[in-house]
Amino acid sequence: MSHARNFETPNGIYSQALWLQVLSAINQNTGKAVSIESVFRKSGRQLLTSQLADAVSLIVYDQDAVRISELFLIKGPGHFKRTNFHDLPSRGLSLSGTEVAHLTTLARPVIMKAPATRDRLYNADAPLHFFTAYTQQLHLPLFNKKVPIGTLTLHSSRPGTYAAQDLPLFDMLASYLSMVMQLHMADEEAKLVEEERNVLLALANALTKVRNRNDLAYVLQNQFRRLFSSGDIVICETDHEKQTHSVFLLLSDTNRFQPASPVTAATYPVDDGFYKQVQTEKQVRLYNIEEVMRQKKVPAYIRDLFDNDIRQIAGIGLRAGDTSIGALFILCDRHQRLMPRQTIAMRVVSLHLSLAVANVLEKEKYAYPLPSTVSLNKAPAPTGMIGTTPAMQRITQLISQVAAFDSTVLLMGETGTGKELVAKAIHDNSGRSNSPMVKVNCAALPANLIESELFGHEKGSFTDAIERKMGKFEMAHNSTLFLDEIGELPPDLQVKLLRVLQEKEIERIGGKEVIPVDVRIIAATNRCLQKEMQAGRFRSDLFYRLNVLPLTLPPLRERKEDIPALVAHFMHKYALKTGRSDMEISASALQDLMAYHWPGNIRELEHLIERSILLTTDNHITRIDLPAGSEQSKNASRIRTLEEVERDYLLAILKKCKGKVAGADGAARLLNIPSTTLNSKLRRLGIKKDYQ
Repeated sequence: MSHARNFETPNGIYSQALWLQVLSAINQNTGKAVSIESVFRKSGRQLLTSQLADAVSLIVYDQDAVRISELFLIKGPGHFKRTNFHDLPSRGLSLSGTEVAHLTTLARPVIMKAPATRDRLYNADAPLHFFTAYTQQLHLPLFNKKVPIGTLTLHSSRPGTYAAQDLPLFDMLASYLSMVMQLHMADEEAKLVEEERNVLLALANALTKVRNRNDLAYVLQNQFRRLFSSGDIVICETDHEKQTHSVFLLLSDTNRFQPASPVTAATYPVDDGFYKQVQTEKQVRLYNIEEVMRQKKVPAYIRDLFDNDIRQIAGIGLRAGDTSIGALFILCDRHQRLMPRQTIAMRVVSLHLSLAVANVLEKEKYAYPLPSTVSLNKAPAPTGMIGTTPAMQRITQLISQVAAFDSTVLLMGETGTGKELVAKAIHDNSGRSNSPMVKVNCAALPANLIESELFGHEKGSFTDAIERKMGKFEMAHNSTLFLDEIGELPPDLQVKLLRVLQEKEIERIGGKEVIPVDVRIIAATNRCLQKEMQAGRFRSDLFYRLNVLPLTLPPLRERKEDIPALVAHFMHKYALKTGRSDMEISASALQDLMAYHWPGNIRELEHLIERSILLTTDNHITRIDLPAGSEQSKNASRIRTLEEVERDYLLAILKKCKGKVAGADGAARLLNIPSTTLNSKLRRLGIKKDYQ
């Protein structure tokens, strides 16, 4: 756009003596200015006081003179405004297409008429609308070694304020202000370099402590972002065996990349027309994505980036020694860009980042990928159960169903399967959850004390009864009473418990008062109560009263798919207790846990993880000390022989037939083989015929 028609040339209305006087005053007043803002304030005030301008503005450019980084304005006595465009995603306000873009091309001061139309740069963030309020402008270009660094503009509403004959004086003013701005920019540059150096040191130190991808994401988000406030950060990893690359980590402040997008979800060949070149780069290289799109071979992720408004890619390779392990990218949209200083910082960061990424990749090869503790804690709500196997999904469903009722629940299962946890889940999801669940272990107290524990006693009812005591039933009024190890309850107390369940009232030992109680009973046992009934050790009427809502918990060996989730949960739990963080377990150690037969179930697993964390000297569990002498743990990963399988099968058949071999109810009939053949097999396998 040509502006020659706007140039003013008549003689000025102010004498050169006045201009020289003002120049001298500006020189004296700005000599001790501490910043560009201070220089502008002092110079602007002097020009307004001398009536050589009605308004003064200063546009400060970025390093490439294509964007406005700062704008200063004085429109009259007492007025001052500063607009900082550094915080915009583009790190400045673009000059492209505006009426002031030509100012960066000026080589000497120029006198011009004010624009007759509103400038296209005008918006809420760029208060340049004052240009239209004046009739004449004097533009003083400011330089640093021939590079434009700013433009000081004097605005006047009086024609003839600025004249061509005074241009040498304006040259002097521009030269002086350029020199002052150079000094302050050098100071600011030194401060910025020092600040960036401190950030780089902090970032390098933080990267040495990175143990996994979550650590790395946290460091990049909190430290890396201090150097690169805009742009999406992408780290790619290279698989040299498969000659492919994929996203290792992506940090974006926008939602432009969906989980299934070509950028994040796919794996691409290294030689895809773009990546191979970047991963070998030792310096940061800037790519114009529009130019990349014009190449013959364009990967799908480049097209996706273009569709998501990405226009510039900064890339550099990541190396571990002489081996390329991936690449670092910063993606900038049409409103963003990297400054030259940032590309230098990006290269420095890449050196430290290479080591961090290499360490994480190495640990991931060696460490089993456990589920995240956060997702584990959230997923099982509201029951608190951990596990996704069908058996545990069924238990979770039953907990939700039975919690809504007050009926008695009987929990059955081997020791350590989590019966108390299930009881608590039922209580917590019931209408009685406002009161705490009361627990009694029927096997933990002598028989002569259990009755007092359950029903309470009056003062003096027996030798040691020095005061009245409230029993667990009274304490659980309007709540839940959990009777653990119910199979250990003595026969005489079974009768009393049955009466309480039927009548819903109790009497303290030594008392005559009948006390009504509203209690929900949840009983638990690791015994087979049907066998206990047959043996005469457990009352059948009490069993049927308890067995209203039965739940059988599966042993851990039948839900081994849940072991990784349980391990993650217990490692997180005990890592917090011991002040550790990010504990990891090796794949071989986890395989040992998966192969073990777990007679102690989840409780045994928890204790093993706790012990392993306490005994390890770092954050890696490489070996689990399974119980000594456990033949199954030693041979867990061994495939059993046909003879072993056959022996176990025959033992199970004999158990079902109660040891009977021949006859209508015998094992031979069930197997559909002659009894003589079965007896021969039993002798060969060392199985006694009277096996029960």
